Amino acid sequence: MKLNQAMQTVLITILILSVSSSVQAAKGGGKGKGGGGSGDGDTGGLTPVTITFMDDSGDRIGSDGFGPYSDGGADGVEAFLASKANFGNLWLGLENAPSRSLHLDFTDCAGLCDTSAEIFDTLSAIKVDANDVQTDGLFGMAVGSKIYPPMRVYYQFDQTLSSLDEEQNPGFIYFNPNIKGKSPCKNRSDHVEVYRDTNTLWIITGTGYPNTACVTLPGSQLAGQNLAGVFYMPFEFTVEINN
Repeated sequence: MKLNQAMQTVLITILILSVSSSVQAAKGGGKGKGGGGSGDGDTGGLTPVTITFMDDSGDRIGSDGFGPYSDGGADGVEAFLASKANFGNLWLGLENAPSRSLHLDFTDCAGLCDTSAEIFDTLSAIKVDANDVQTDGLFGMAVGSKIYPPMRVYYQFDQTLSSLDEEQNPGFIYFNPNIKGKSPCKNRSDHVEVYRDTNTLWIITGTGYPNTACVTLPGSQLAGQNLAGVFYMPFEFTVEINN
């Protein structure tokens, strides 16, 4: 679909990407979900959580309308915190949940948008890199405190793939103004805000309303290089440790 069409909503199936090999390596390294205890933040164990999108009017990132994304549920959702893992503190994946998806709306171009580009229904994943700005990631936050880490959504434009081939690098939806390297998204997006409400509950939102995201196109050699545009993409979701 063209980015400048009137209806520019995509339903994105979340998938643990094969290119994120560190995720698979960490999960296979002998420290399973909750391996460090629920919320202790010491061992890098994967602590199961439930992610609930607020789906407020005007939000451009939200749920598929079928309720929270809870790790270990009947629909196959994976959602976890991993305090000291190198792939980011919060991960949401639907690799084994083909009935679930994430709702993205690219209606609001904030500038520099390539109207010849196309964004398709995709395989995707979402992570929040809280370890970049906070020791022990989300677990290291005091109750009542806030941090401003980067967040990214990975996406691929071939929805027929059962998995992502290594040579098919993903595109990214960035919430991070301090991107390293040669990405065209430097200084073109916002951080997200993470607020720790209780010992077991965090609230993650855009820092402003509407929040600005920078989108790059997927490609075998040019992932993260080709700019699709900058979009207003406000959102809010909660992360709660499962009982």
